[in-house]
Amino acid sequence: MQRKTEKMKKQSLFGAFMAILIVIGSMFTMNIRADYLTDPIVPIDVVQNGRQAVASYLGKYVHHAQVKFVGRSLARSEFHYVSLEELRQYGYIHDGSFTELFEATAHVQFNGRILPTPQGYYDLRVEIEYQSKDNRVLFVGNGYAYVRDSGEEGGGLIATFDPWVWIPDNILVESTWTTGAKWVSGGWNREPQELPVYYLNNTDILIQVSTSFLEDGMILISNLDENGQKLTGYRLDNGLILTGKRLIAELGKSNSSAVQLVKDSVDFSKNLLQAYETEGQVYGRVPLTELVLTNPNKEAFYVSIGVWNSNKTLHPSRIVVEVISQDTNVPGGGLPQEFDLTPIPGEQDGWWGLNLPAGIYHLRMYFPEIKDYLLNPSPAKG
Repeated sequence: MQRKTEKMKKQSLFGAFMAILIVIGSMFTMNIRADYLTDPIVPIDVVQNGRQAVASYLGKYVHHAQVKFVGRSLARSEFHYVSLEELRQYGYIHDGSFTELFEATAHVQFNGRILPTPQGYYDLRVEIEYQSKDNRVLFVGNGYAYVRDSGEEGGGLIATFDPWVWIPDNILVESTWTTGAKWVSGGWNREPQELPVYYLNNTDILIQVSTSFLEDGMILISNLDENGQKLTGYRLDNGLILTGKRLIAELGKSNSSAVQLVKDSVDFSKNLLQAYETEGQVYGRVPLTELVLTNPNKEAFYVSIGVWNSNKTLHPSRIVVEVISQDTNVPGGGLPQEFDLTPIPGEQDGWWGLNLPAGIYHLRMYFPEIKDYLLNPSPAKG
């Protein structure tokens, strides 16, 4: 029995030595590995069955573990590579058994020297990764050590780690040639997210999915096949697979709070929103007006903005016309590039006159009493 124990110690020392060489080599590549080389690949039907199904699937592919001891009480981090042979040796017999896996890695030991921090306590923790044969990270975990006196002569210390283990932040889903993918939440409290797509070659295309999306909403994948483009939705809450229907849509007329469009009319007040007053200041928005004339216009017009919940009516103190285009072949053509309109003499405030040939014009109306509503420091009071 003693000879067997000594043999096991020698094997462990050799394994630890090899682990150091492997980890030192991996340290030089760890920072340049892309996510698609380290995230685990999970079939979409497993992803649709939720977090528990993903954990069960990943557990069946654990091939080795990398353990790192870190902390302020150490001069340098300590690495341990636990091979599949060692895991088997310590009781990990059935692939996918977390009971056997966690008990097997519980045999990993740290033997070294530590010092208390300047604050007088020991800072020592473990970081662990369970990886697949191709070094994809299947599970990650960490835990702090409870350091205490061993009670032995010489004042040694002992510590126990109980790491908390979880699935990684991201997983990969295999796809055929895709033009894009998106996750859409089942509720309104989370914004849709474009999903990164990695094109390794014409046959290996991977879509990265955050594990925070599991069991919520749907993954939309746009694919190309011999029949053209198709859209498939994979529900993550009930496992349904939906096929998108063909849609032909036209972009309608745009509207804007920054610009109002007026054609062959002088009813400039029609689309001006009411302003509001708070703490003695009036807030609102005065859009740029684009006037399109197919014929010359010599009409008078009236412009005003009302103040909500009051009898106030405000008028522009100045209107500037900028010529975008004009018909220079008619009387009145050849206007300057920019000029001020003149209020109609003898009329009440708000009346102005036009004398414009056919063309396109921008009218800038200035209301000195109105500040843009975005300048309101306390909009809730408005």
